[in-house]
Amino acid sequence: MPSKRGWDLTVWMIIFTSLTVLTMVLRFCAARVQRRGLRVDDYLIVGAFVSLESFRMERLKIITYTLIGFSHGFRRHQLLG
Repeated sequence: MPSKRGWDLTVWMIIFTSLTVLTMVLRFCAARVQRRGLRVDDYLIVGAFVSLESFRMERLKIITYTLIGFSHGFRRHQLLG
């Protein structure tokens, strides 16, 4: 089970991912309303979003799997140095 800090970080990751998706949807809706096609910067934003999401998924995997098993055998002072 992740710690309280792990859950807090997971919640913030979900919140900011949702805000990012909402911003991208609004951007593409605005482009559609203005009747303009997708430009290079739109494709770059999608690429950056995919890269960011892969990083976030890696962090989520570390929080839920690696840190759980690693921290159960140690005391707090051993983990902090």
